[in-house]
Amino acid sequence: MAHKAIEILSPLIFFAASIPIFNKLYGTTQSVIDEEFHLRQGLHYCHKRFSEWDPKITTFPGLYIASIIVIPFDMCNVYGLRLVSLLASTCNVYLIFKIRERATPLQRNSLVLAIESMSISLLPPLYFFSHLYYTDVLSMTFFLAMYYYWSKRSHGISAIFGAFSVLVRQTNIVWVVLLLGVCFLDELIEMYAYRKGIKRKSTISLCSVKTIASIASSWGVVLQSIVNTLKLFYGYITVMVVFVAFVVSNGSIVVGDKSAHEATLHVPQIFYFGLFTLIFGAPVLFEKARETLRTLTKSKKFYAASLIIFLIVVRYNTMAHPYLLADNRHYTFYIWNRFYGKYEWFRFVIVPLYVLALKVIQLSMAHLSSGFQLMFWVSCFTALCCQKLLEVRYFLIPFMILRLNLKIRNRRYIIFELVWNLSINILTFMIFFKKEIYWSNYSEPQRIIW
Repeated sequence: MAHKAIEILSPLIFFAASIPIFNKLYGTTQSVIDEEFHLRQGLHYCHKRFSEWDPKITTFPGLYIASIIVIPFDMCNVYGLRLVSLLASTCNVYLIFKIRERATPLQRNSLVLAIESMSISLLPPLYFFSHLYYTDVLSMTFFLAMYYYWSKRSHGISAIFGAFSVLVRQTNIVWVVLLLGVCFLDELIEMYAYRKGIKRKSTISLCSVKTIASIASSWGVVLQSIVNTLKLFYGYITVMVVFVAFVVSNGSIVVGDKSAHEATLHVPQIFYFGLFTLIFGAPVLFEKARETLRTLTKSKKFYAASLIIFLIVVRYNTMAHPYLLADNRHYTFYIWNRFYGKYEWFRFVIVPLYVLALKVIQLSMAHLSSGFQLMFWVSCFTALCCQKLLEVRYFLIPFMILRLNLKIRNRRYIIFELVWNLSINILTFMIFFKKEIYWSNYSEPQRIIW
């Protein structure tokens, strides 16, 4: 009974604690950067003007459709639309609680789960957008719902939430494919182990060339796995087929303004994601980072080879989107112009940290199935390395996948994480409220956000 009460109370406490910040931000400004396009479109849908569409918007209309829920409360205004994000963020607390509860069945301490779910929901870039009208928070909510039901093997419901997540942000199709891919690979390993008489499936690694060659040569196993996947996981496949049909008919994954979002191979994005993970996961990844350093010092050839490859990639594939160079309302602008863009040597000096970060991620997921690990990296590469713009919001879902699957040995790290996230949030909100930037084409002062 106490467990259920804490499960319900933790989102409510999160919501109540966020309202003062939400109100202060609302009182400070009525529009933040691209929010002006989202708000305008949201108001169209809120007032049932469904034929109106802003060509500057590049995402599907999921956010605006969901915003119809404010109509009965007579809240078709900026405050009401932004409240959709805060409510979605509150749902995230509950969903994270349920997912971590399943991921740590032997450590079901209700209070620890409540603190952890709130701490993860306070991930600074995600939490900041909980107070604005952007697609990111609702996108995360539908992803978490999809992931939760997938973990419960309720694949029909999971696929429905997957469709909703794509309707909010079309790049979420990558994460639908991830879950389908894991289902297929798990089915493949199951069939392969049965045919070969292997009792311990965990010993079958999809990272082994010999194993992959052996599986590929077993045509009966592969075909039966495909048939089983089509039978059992048709919901995800339906979402994929409909999405592919849209891309073919539209000529692009982007809705509206396609010129600023053309597909480009940009491999360093995966390095930036590694750095993002080290920074925001520092409290819970500290032990794993120490273990990684010991591993790398023992594997000098691997470390040296990785450094050389990463240096070549940085030298020949580093890109800077015009938005990154011109928009001083984002932290990435300052990071790039004061370090990466100003000092070319900085791009190379930081490479060892990239190697460390990606190795930390790999070791942190070592307890998961080889199919999950393989699909995670394939999905991260697809989602991140096919776009030119450096944007921290793109890293939110892959970071969340990692964080939801972490094994945390010491509960103190969760407290450290909570303090860490709270501290960064306090700092970024202070900067937002105090720092004003004046643009000639805007009458109101602009502010710095993630």
